[in-house]
Amino acid sequence: SYYKPPMDRKSTSMLHLLHRERPPPATATSPSQFYRRPLPSNCIAFSSAEGKAIFQEALKTGNMEGYFRLASQFVTQDHPAYCGLATLVMCLNSLEVDPGRVWKGPWRWFHEEMLDCCVPLSKVRSSGITMSEFICLAECNSLQVEQLVMATEAASIEEFEQAAQVCSQSEEKILVVSYGRQGLDQTGDGHFAPIGGYHPKRRLLLVMDTARFKYPAHWVPLERMWTALHYPDPVTGHPRGYCILTRAFGSAPAPRIFRISRRFLAAVMATRRPGVDDLRCPTDAASASKLQAASAGRASLLRLVEAFGNWLEQTRDAADGAKSPAADSDADVDANATSDTDWLATFAAAAGHLRGLCETLRLRELPIGPQFDAQLVAEAAAAAAA
Repeated sequence: SYYKPPMDRKSTSMLHLLHRERPPPATATSPSQFYRRPLPSNCIAFSSAEGKAIFQEALKTGNMEGYFRLASQFVTQDHPAYCGLATLVMCLNSLEVDPGRVWKGPWRWFHEEMLDCCVPLSKVRSSGITMSEFICLAECNSLQVEQLVMATEAASIEEFEQAAQVCSQSEEKILVVSYGRQGLDQTGDGHFAPIGGYHPKRRLLLVMDTARFKYPAHWVPLERMWTALHYPDPVTGHPRGYCILTRAFGSAPAPRIFRISRRFLAAVMATRRPGVDDLRCPTDAASASKLQAASAGRASLLRLVEAFGNWLEQTRDAADGAKSPAADSDADVDANATSDTDWLATFAAAAGHLRGLCETLRLRELPIGPQFDAQLVAEAAAAAAA
């Protein structure tokens, strides 16, 4: 036997904490949680010895020019369904687009939660976004879609390879792919990712996967990616594809407070076709329903314009009264001078009020609702182009 000194209550409590039973670690058979996935054999990890060698070879040939900007803005998507939003955030921040509104503190910066001008975030979290919704978000946030190709029979792998080469040799253009993971022998379904570079001799694309909790950045054969682009989107039923994004306003970002996407504009125009809606007498229930929806759209838009105009007038009158010069004011001070902080506060208030009005009048659903069929939107887009 040996002497065991008595332990006080504090020591006993600490010993209890040290020996407290911990939950068992997650195992490979746990159905509710995972720690990453192994890359399939057709993919080469970017951080592997072979992946590094491929990078060095591509760098020497000038096909990694766009990589460094993208790498400096590489993010992990905040939600499993945010691959499209995270990809777009990488593109926006890489191309140095000023969002025109504050992210946190005094900083204007793009984040996934700010990309809600085309699709409600609640919908994105449940089902992700389609390619058309991705394009809408890009254009809504000062990006230009230089090229959009859906993987149909008319598209060619040669054109896809040319797009990869052009973007890999430029800092101002980014190639984004929308593909089915099954085509790369990966788990999951649809995915968005920016392409960070291209190795022309081995025909390998660098996929900068924003789902970094699942797969790291990796090289994939061009042919395998081309196959993956053909996997249909279950929402649209059509093949996926790729696009080239650039900044829409040259070297300097244009200050814009309210952005109207082309899709929104086309849908709004589709609510009224002068000389047609006013004279047409619908003869069937479907036509009458469409005409009724268009009339409701016009009424809602008119109410929006009127309500927002009244709010702007009240705000302007209040501001004019607040900046009236006091009797003891310095004569050299411009009475109309306004600080940057005041302007930002005004813009933020206006944007918030406009969004509230849109939600009150249910305009978020109206422009992209099912009552506007493809023909109406196409006619409106043609009219806008003319």
